[in-house]
Amino acid sequence: MTTATMTRTPQKTSDTETAEAFHALDDTAFWKQVEAVRAELEAAPSPEEGMARLEAAINHPIWQVRVVGCDIAHAWSHYLPARELLCEATHDAVDAVAFRAIRHCGALREPRAVSHLVRISGWPSYFTREDYKRKPVGIGASLTKHALTTIFDSTDPTELKARENDFLAPYRALLDRKRAREPDLSTMVHIPEGPAVTGVDSVEDFPFFYKDFLPRREVHVDAFYIDRDPVSNADYAVFLDYARAHPDKVGHPDAPPNKDYTPSHWRDPRFADPALPVTGVDWYDAWAYADWAGKALPDETQWEKAARGPDGHVYPWGDTFEPEMANYVETCFGRPVASMADWEDLLRTYSDETPARTVQPATARKGSESVYGVRGLAGNTWEWTRTNFYDHKDMDPFFKGRHPREFMNRPAAFAVIRGGCFTSRPEMLRGYYRGKDLLTDRHCEIGFRCVWQPPKTS
Repeated sequence: MTTATMTRTPQKTSDTETAEAFHALDDTAFWKQVEAVRAELEAAPSPEEGMARLEAAINHPIWQVRVVGCDIAHAWSHYLPARELLCEATHDAVDAVAFRAIRHCGALREPRAVSHLVRISGWPSYFTREDYKRKPVGIGASLTKHALTTIFDSTDPTELKARENDFLAPYRALLDRKRAREPDLSTMVHIPEGPAVTGVDSVEDFPFFYKDFLPRREVHVDAFYIDRDPVSNADYAVFLDYARAHPDKVGHPDAPPNKDYTPSHWRDPRFADPALPVTGVDWYDAWAYADWAGKALPDETQWEKAARGPDGHVYPWGDTFEPEMANYVETCFGRPVASMADWEDLLRTYSDETPARTVQPATARKGSESVYGVRGLAGNTWEWTRTNFYDHKDMDPFFKGRHPREFMNRPAAFAVIRGGCFTSRPEMLRGYYRGKDLLTDRHCEIGFRCVWQPPKTS
């Protein structure tokens, strides 16, 4: 195997094949090959031209080659991409690689490394204090602490705190600007602080095998605002224009790289009218819009309180299902559904033309709003929430750069959806019903609305 195979064209050789080739070498040949990689990198005419090789080396399956990559990144430290690779290497799973990268970052006094190093040791203004309760120190923590005090050029806790504040000032300013972005409350409904009834005691008439919304219980919910209507295509179009012009300023940290926020059904006339609720958006799309608007996705308890009111109605309008109040499978397809099999048979007729009408404006069903005046909470479109279906906590995805097939069976990848949609049975429109979907799926049946939580006053 040639040196070129190691660093120039890694896409032609899998990591497994490369690792096996190295491991098959005896000690002399092994170290000769490692040094050949170093020589090849050093022979690059410039860092700019050698970056592809450096990136391959610093991500190489053999850790000894990754150490070489750290050394070359240090030698090329006048070139920003090389320093960024070195910072990332401080998190390498093999201690020898991480230690080398940490040493180099400290020697360079690399400010970009600070955000990486403090994850390992904490901020130096704390661990340099005499009264600080320290964890046992290993080699990595010791190297990291030394690198940080070198970068900040002090071991005095008071001086370090001042320098840390200077370092964090731009980040705090950015966060303050984000917090200062005020949502438009004129299109939102105030939900007062107080109890919310969630769940239900009995579902004897329920045809689905679902028990996770049992039992009925009362929980306290702080005051919040919720969009009166689901986010419309017209609303979303404004965000989409901004996202296309400023891709670096929108999106969840875990969103796929270079994400396209265009809804999947943007050109289908049954879904594309500006007045209709936006659909064909995944959870990341909905999160990005809410964040851009200075709001958030509702958690499922907020959503349920807005739909059921303080008395815990089964439907937004009351406790009895009223077909004229909702856009659901029978009103949408124009025929009764007698059984579960009949329902599934009907859903299989869905096509580019059938049904001719799908979602409706949120104002289409007069009298269907909740006691708070929130519209469109039963039928028409499912709505994303920020709640994980399985642990009932806020979503905290960690799937960046991975294909959905790699995490489609992971509980952390499923968000709660609420409200039912135009293909749902009446039972799915009940305020306590918990649906779920994979956070990367874009369906014509799912949209969203946003909430805003007023800051608490002391």
